[in-house]
Amino acid sequence: MWRDEADRPGAQRLQRPTGNRRLALLSMFLGYALIAGILERAIPFDAVVPGVKLGLANVVILAAIYLFSFWETLTLVVLKCVLTAFFTGSFASFAYSLSGSLLSFAAMCLLIRLLGERVSPIGVSVVGAVFHNLGQIAAASVLMGTMLVAAYLPILLVSGVVTGALVGVAVKGVLRILRRQYAAYGGAPAGQGGDGAVQKGGDGNDVF
Repeated sequence: MWRDEADRPGAQRLQRPTGNRRLALLSMFLGYALIAGILERAIPFDAVVPGVKLGLANVVILAAIYLFSFWETLTLVVLKCVLTAFFTGSFASFAYSLSGSLLSFAAMCLLIRLLGERVSPIGVSVVGAVFHNLGQIAAASVLMGTMLVAAYLPILLVSGVVTGALVGVAVKGVLRILRRQYAAYGGAPAGQGGDGAVQKGGDGNDVF
């Protein structure tokens, strides 16, 4: 049983706007993700705990998973990684960012599909953060040709749980706000199913 109606993934989905409004909203999400990614690189958080990041851009990505289709959100993830590397000039970390982001995205989507309303955004975010760190460790092992980097995995897993929970709380707040303002984007609250399957909105459009 859910403590809060906002915890239910089906309750948080919005009917996707169509045409130019959807494109505008996706572009806005990409802009937010880029700003968050660039700001995160500017914050010397890993000076305290090397390799640990706050995951600010994940707030945007997880919200997009609930609001857009699989392919739209996947495009958002890839563009975020490419453009962040371009604007920061940090192409050396591009492989780490992309591998972690793709594995995290796949894990979160699969979790929502399998568990549906039985998992909250906080749980999804924690899983995403953990798999993001796993992806980065895997990429580092391949690129550096050694498994010694795996020794740092326990620290990254613990930090992933903490930062993932914080991101999940933030996403719950974002989704509440968007639900209240859905009319501005031409949408309506979506129907809900217990199996996490794609639902239909008021005009028959798919809801992710």
